[in-house]
Amino acid sequence: EDFTSNSGFWASHIHPDDRARVFDDLELLFVQDFHRHEYRFRHKDGEYRWVADELKLLRSPTGEPSKIVGQWIDISAQKQEQAAAVKSARRFHDLADYAIEGILVHRGFKPLFANQALAQIFGYTIDEIMAMDSILELIAPHDRERVAGYGVARERGGNPPSDYEQQGVRKDGTIIWLRNMARQIDWDDQSAVQSILVDMTKQKLVEIELRDSEARRRENEARLRAILDNAPIAIYLKDTEGRFVFSNRQNAEWYGVDSVEAIGRATGDYFPPDYAKIAVEGDQKVIATGETLAQETEIPTRDGRSQHCLIYRVPTMDAEGNVLGVLGMNLDISERNQAEMALREAENRVRDFAESTSDWFWETDTEHCITHRSSSAGGWHDTIFGSRVGNTRFDFEAFDDDPQKWRLHRKDLAAQQPFRNFRYKRPAPGGGIMYSSVSGRPFFDHYGTFLGYRGTGTDITAEVETRNQLVDAIDSMADGVIIFDAEERLVALNRRYSETYSSISDLLEPGALFEDLIRATAEKGLIANIIGHEAAWIEQRLAVFRQGQSAIEQQMADGRWLHITERKTPNGYTVGIRTDITKLKQSEILLYDAVQAMSEGFALYDADERLVICNQPYRETLPRIAALGLLTPGTTLEEIVRAGIKHGFTPTAYDNAEDYIATRMERFR
Repeated sequence: EDFTSNSGFWASHIHPDDRARVFDDLELLFVQDFHRHEYRFRHKDGEYRWVADELKLLRSPTGEPSKIVGQWIDISAQKQEQAAAVKSARRFHDLADYAIEGILVHRGFKPLFANQALAQIFGYTIDEIMAMDSILELIAPHDRERVAGYGVARERGGNPPSDYEQQGVRKDGTIIWLRNMARQIDWDDQSAVQSILVDMTKQKLVEIELRDSEARRRENEARLRAILDNAPIAIYLKDTEGRFVFSNRQNAEWYGVDSVEAIGRATGDYFPPDYAKIAVEGDQKVIATGETLAQETEIPTRDGRSQHCLIYRVPTMDAEGNVLGVLGMNLDISERNQAEMALREAENRVRDFAESTSDWFWETDTEHCITHRSSSAGGWHDTIFGSRVGNTRFDFEAFDDDPQKWRLHRKDLAAQQPFRNFRYKRPAPGGGIMYSSVSGRPFFDHYGTFLGYRGTGTDITAEVETRNQLVDAIDSMADGVIIFDAEERLVALNRRYSETYSSISDLLEPGALFEDLIRATAEKGLIANIIGHEAAWIEQRLAVFRQGQSAIEQQMADGRWLHITERKTPNGYTVGIRTDITKLKQSEILLYDAVQAMSEGFALYDADERLVICNQPYRETLPRIAALGLLTPGTTLEEIVRAGIKHGFTPTAYDNAEDYIATRMERFR
């Protein structure tokens, strides 16, 4: 009666410290139609008691809110138990400092406590961890979504796994394996999550090494099956409902998708939920857009390994362009991924050196003689700068070994054009060689008379030496690798990349612009199928490059196919990788040719009894049906049978057409 007779009764009895939070959180009820919150409510005896208030929003048939129903649960005793847990938490602090396992406490992923063992696992200090905005920085990027989901579910009272494995990332970028034993605790009178972390990297590396030594092969397959089963990639076909229609031997060996048992079954029957969701979303995107999708992702194999794969999903279509399903091909690129990680480590070294180089300012007169030089670094730079006044940059031209570069530089200066990043080598104080990079702009008096140049200089010796080391490292990679800086100028490439684009190898020099390189490939006719619209291709290629992260396929004029990935680094550099996928493309052609080469009639129908593919001998067994244009992908077997009856190809079925069709379909099934 107190509630119904007084509209303000409920609000006035909420504890003042809880009232604002309770009303703010009520907005969630109108978003998710259910809300549960806890707060203190004044009892009739004047004491505040803790209650759990569960609310459900009921809506009208039109979707409008109509009423709210709910229930209260007295949780005062539970809250008292939580208070007692605070004392236990204090004891926990004392024990945690001496534990050999890493201990981390967080709320909403904001660190609340970290012990010394945890700091050692990740290579940070305790203070560095406590200063983080989110402990998700300690989780490997590919694991963050999963682990974050566990944390959110746990803080909301859900029941996520409490003992699981995850991958973390150390301060130096190293990926490590961890066992995480997580539970919800009370911390400073509020709910928090405690994780006990054990570094199991060595154990995991041993397991992976043992599993990598295992290999299984199957032999003695039919001609079509043999071609597919000897392909070094996993190949499978699904219908529009996501059911397997075909699976080759490699698919069975890697993921357990057996060629017989898999027919009619779904992705979720073979893969964990996390990956199954990714795979299904990829299939649905291909079906919805009708376009090929290329992805790189980690796939859990049947033996528990994490396999880094390049996945192609291709739509299969009928003659009218209707999508019938998805053809999938998985290429294991684990070794290339490891090489990319090594490349990123080398790139980090280049960036660290570049950021620590010294800059100076300079000014020249109309004859390009140095009139002023100053150093922000001090030390030996000042000695060099003072001794160079009155001289010119061209004093070092003979010492450098690139006369063409100096001729172009003189041409820019004569035209009074600005220039950037002109690099040259010069003798270093005390012997040896140092490298400099200078940029400058002409300056004029108020009448427009040219007075000289002003600009900056940078000592890039460490960068050049490190880049040379980087070139040596990437030269060992099987794929073509090229690196551009933030201004889209070539920094480094490996021998494989030069071999891939041998026709423009004379242009592949440091400082070359990406746009100039792709323009040269178009003008020299290296790219297939762009004759007559080279400008449009160049514009599209530039747009893809500047996206920052892309993966495309490119057919070359000589018949090769390349898979091109380009990724922008945090410092603005772009790393490009060229993988030759010609064999993969040839496998697709072999699949079609093998079917057509069979001497006996062959037809493949999917789980919906629709024709997927057939060869010429099969068409010759049904010449009149073929003449009607019905032997095309997407036509159902029942449509073919009915057409035969309708056009008189099956005289015995005139009087009992439906019975004949039913019997024929029953035999097929």
